[in-house]
Amino acid sequence: MTERAATEGLTFGQQIILQLVGPVAAAVFGTLIIGGIAQVVSHQVQHRKADREVRSSLVSRLSKVAYSLHYRIQHYERWARHSSPPVNTLQSAQAEVERAFIEDRIELGALQNEVDAYFGKSGPGASVHRMTDLIMVRFMQTMSVPASQLAELSESVAGPGHTELSIDQLRDARLVQGHLAQALHESMDRILRDQIGEGRGFSSTKILTGPDAQRPGTDITDTHS
Repeated sequence: MTERAATEGLTFGQQIILQLVGPVAAAVFGTLIIGGIAQVVSHQVQHRKADREVRSSLVSRLSKVAYSLHYRIQHYERWARHSSPPVNTLQSAQAEVERAFIEDRIELGALQNEVDAYFGKSGPGASVHRMTDLIMVRFMQTMSVPASQLAELSESVAGPGHTELSIDQLRDARLVQGHLAQALHESMDRILRDQIGEGRGFSSTKILTGPDAQRPGTDITDTHS
C-alpha cells in the first residue's frame, strides 16, 4: 500500500498530525540520545578532574613532608658538625629536632595509608614505605643513637619490601641518602602514573610500622598462620 493510499481516508487535520509525528519523534529521540551522550562525557570529564586533583594533592603533600624531614636532618647534621656547640645546647637542639621529626613522621605514615587506600598495596605505597624506612635510618644516623638501636632498626628495614639495601649498605649514610632521593622520585612518579583502584577496599603495604611489624604482603587479619 502506498503512502497516498494509506492517507486517502483521513481528514485534512488527521493528515497534518500524521505529517508532524515523524519530525517530532525524530527530535525527541535525537534529544534523548544527545542528552545521554552529553551526560556520559560530563561524567568522564568530572572523573578525570577528580583523579587529577587526588594525584596532585598526594604529590604535593608527600613532597612537602619529605622535604621537611630531609631539611630537619640535614640542617641539624651540618649545624652540629660545624658549630661544635656545648653538650647542653646540642641536647636541646636534638630534642627539638626529634619532636618536629616525630610530627612529620606521623603525617608521613598517615599519608602512606591514604596512598594505599587509593591505589592498593601493590601501588605507590610500596615506594612511600621504602622512603619512610630510609628516612628513619638517616634520622637515627644523624641523631647518634645507641649502636644497638640503629642495628635493630637496620635489621628490621633491610632487604626487599623495605629499604632494598643490605645491613652493610645501610651503614653508608651517603648511599642511604641517594636511595632516599630515588624513593621519593619513584613515589611521586607512581602516584601520577598508576591506576587508582575503585571499590577494592583498604589494603595497606604497611600499617603501624615498627621494628616488630610484619613485612608487606602479610595478611594481618589472618590469625591462623
